[in-house]
Order: sequence, then structure tokens, then C-alpha cells
Amino acid sequence: MDHRVTLSVLLAVICAVAPAGSQPLHGRVRPRPKCTDAQPLEQRTELANVIVSGYVGKVMRKPRTLQYNCEVQIVRIFKGEETVHNGISPPMDPQTNQIMVTGFGDPAICDNAAHVGDVKLLLLDRDRNGFLRLNSSLVRITLGNLDMTNAFVKGKFLFC
Repeated sequence: MDHRVTLSVLLAVICAVAPAGSQPLHGRVRPRPKCTDAQPLEQRTELANVIVSGYVGKVMRKPRTLQYNCEVQIVRIFKGEETVHNGISPPMDPQTNQIMVTGFGDPAICDNAAHVGDVKLLLLDRDRNGFLRLNSSLVRITLGNLDMTNAFVKGKFLFC
């Protein structure tokens, strides 16, 4: 009987102390930054300089940071073909259509996680060093998203 009471008291103490123990020692919890790309797809396509659909072939994590780079094999270029072929560093591999994209894992971008094997629409910008960087959330490949992106880029808006 004593063992059950002791065990109950021990569990109660652990449950009471565990939430306090999970807080940082300095006493404050830093709020997560809010993502800034909560705009509709139409506005995001206007802001992006390069829009491609692509297959994530390789993920390269950076040490001591949340952000990482991905090697992406381009399936289709919707916008920025000249930039992709001539204006980026490192240049696109003409044999495999692979480009390097930075900015994955950026907390300012809502849906920013990519995994090997993902096929997504990527809305990109070229940074001052010539690298292609994720501009806004990754977009799922659906027939509707492909049609809308194509229409927005060509200036032909779809009304459903």
C-alpha cells in the first residue's frame, strides 16, 4: 500500500515539475517569426522573377542554421527562362536541367520544407550574388495550380 501512495505522489510531482522544466533557463520563450507569404498564388506569381516546376534531387543542409539548399531538376519553366539559362550562379547543368536553389527552411516562408523526391512549383528570385532563392511557399503540383500559374504568367486570368 505504501508503494502505491509513494508512486502516486512521485507521479504528481513529476507532472507538476515537467512543464516548468521544459522552459528555457532565461525565462522567456521566443515567439516563432510569422511567415510573410500569406498572399494568393496570383500575387506570388507576379512577385517571383522565376517560376519552375521541379524535382528535388538532393538536399544539402548547412551547419548551425535552419536554412538549406536543394538541387532541383527542372521539369518546366513558367517564367524567367532567360534568367535560368544565363543569369544564375551556379549555372544550370544543360545535361540534367539541374539548378541549385537556396532559402529552404527560411522561417519567414510558410511552406518551406523540401525532401528528396518532392515535385513542386517553386517561385524564385535571383539574389545579388546570382543564386536562385525561394521567394514564397512551395506550391503543390495539381492540375488547378498548374493551370492558374500558367494563366497568371501569360496574363490570362481564369474565372471559375
